[in-house]
Amino acid sequence: MVRKAGMWALAAAVWASAPLPIQAQDQVRLTIVQPGHDGLDADLIDLVKQALTPALQKQAGTLQDVLDEFEVGVDGAKPIVVDLVFTKTGIEYQGAIPYLPPIDNKRQGLFANLSGFGFKISPVKNDPTLHEVRDPSLPKPFYLRDLTGPQYAIMANDPASIPNTLPNPQSRVAAWLGNGRDIVVHLEQKPEGADARKAAMSAAREQLESVLKFNRDESKEDFAFRKATATLNLAEMERFLLDAQKFTAAWTTDVPAGKGHGELELIAFPGSSLANSIELAASKPSYFANIALKPDAVFYGRMRFPLDSFRKEQLKLYYPTLRPVLKSQIDTRERLTADGKVAAKQAADLFVDLFEAGLADDAVDSFVQIETAKNGHSMIGGIRVADGAKAPEILKLLPKIQSEWKVKLDAEKHGEVTIHQVTLPERWHDEFKTMFGGEPVLYVGTSKDAVWGAAGDGSLELLKAAIDAAAKPAPEKVDPKFVEAGGQFGPGARLIDKMVTKQHSDNPTKDKKILAQRKERERIIKLAVDSFKDGTDRSTMELSREGDTIRGSATINPPVFRFLGSAIADFAKENLN
Repeated sequence: MVRKAGMWALAAAVWASAPLPIQAQDQVRLTIVQPGHDGLDADLIDLVKQALTPALQKQAGTLQDVLDEFEVGVDGAKPIVVDLVFTKTGIEYQGAIPYLPPIDNKRQGLFANLSGFGFKISPVKNDPTLHEVRDPSLPKPFYLRDLTGPQYAIMANDPASIPNTLPNPQSRVAAWLGNGRDIVVHLEQKPEGADARKAAMSAAREQLESVLKFNRDESKEDFAFRKATATLNLAEMERFLLDAQKFTAAWTTDVPAGKGHGELELIAFPGSSLANSIELAASKPSYFANIALKPDAVFYGRMRFPLDSFRKEQLKLYYPTLRPVLKSQIDTRERLTADGKVAAKQAADLFVDLFEAGLADDAVDSFVQIETAKNGHSMIGGIRVADGAKAPEILKLLPKIQSEWKVKLDAEKHGEVTIHQVTLPERWHDEFKTMFGGEPVLYVGTSKDAVWGAAGDGSLELLKAAIDAAAKPAPEKVDPKFVEAGGQFGPGARLIDKMVTKQHSDNPTKDKKILAQRKERERIIKLAVDSFKDGTDRSTMELSREGDTIRGSATINPPVFRFLGSAIADFAKENLN
């Protein structure tokens, strides 16, 4: 079999491209651990055996052959460890790969694996366990330390960071790998060194921000928005990595038992900005707390996500870049007339106004639920707002944007909520009927402190019931869950199938590359539709607060395994044979 670029060679390339040396202290270290490729291989093969057809299931043999080639010289029973290290000189990578001795076996050793992918390995003079690793396509070499005792290859950019006195990597990560976990991400820090870590993160952030460059094919509005989005995300990342005292996220897959679940734990340093944000989580009941979420719904979700002072300040800088980019995109829409573009820009301003007004609250508070109905599906949802009066002003503009929109304002009143009726343009009717059935009408409810929405068979009655429930006194006991969601992929897969089929039909092409991409997309979508057609797929996730700790969980069930296995098998069939 012709070798393909394996995971070990790829990992080596990543480390070799890191431009700066790894520091031994004054750093933030995020560790990723995989307990050994034997378990990973078994999970992948078990997934492929769940594939939709016998032909796809047979790809388990192909996949195993390729995995065997990738893993030459690697001890599959020991954990693989990758560290992402933030230092005062930037971002570094370090990795520990367990090997099967001898490491320099010319046919089956780890060195043979790396050499097979073009890496040249040379011993370092006067240091028998240190090796320089070079590749002609990479600007700089990296170094590999052979820890002969525990039989690990430690990779880094600076030989000084991997002395021959390094401890066994297993001793550092063993406690994190219980209960059959397949992958673990871990961060643990002490109060000491906080100032040094802050300097390290500042350098790392500067390094990441330097990558943002203006592209010739983008407008200045698009670039400003892209930069603001990156800045927002980097600020959240920096706070998390500095303020987290302990963080663990793990995933476990047990295909034979039909279970897949994730878990998360986060504890912040007391008194830190992140700790203040955690205190806001589950501090008050959701505005929509009285609305019963149904575990068997096609989809359900509710959150009251904290908006602490840190996030508000970041969003105050972010929202001003949203207005011009929305307006710039409106100018490119050929379907709109000049008057339609003017109205669309007015709606964009009102839309951003809603978000900016929401910064007065201490949380993003919303819910949505999609249920199976007699003639399709019904959907209801809502979001807490600080200035609900702006929502009807947006609705008034829809017919001015495009005449196909039909809006009936103040269609009826229910409690403190005014319900408006919006009929969708004809071009969206097919997709609407695929998902919801019934008339292509949206119901939008507005009040001073909330905006509601409903669509589909029987949704108006469900919306009114939800409005009545929200009007009742809030529960005295606050639910510790501040984010929860669950549902099925099947209805969404069928909707995407319908939309993609229509898109391809409306935009014919003879371009062979585009046709090949479309064929691949259609094939994967069909795998999803067929995997979920029995309606038994189910996934869930939630975040909750217990004192000063955030805990999270997620689950998937066998139909999701069926799709994943089919997608992996399809990839093997198309690319690995």
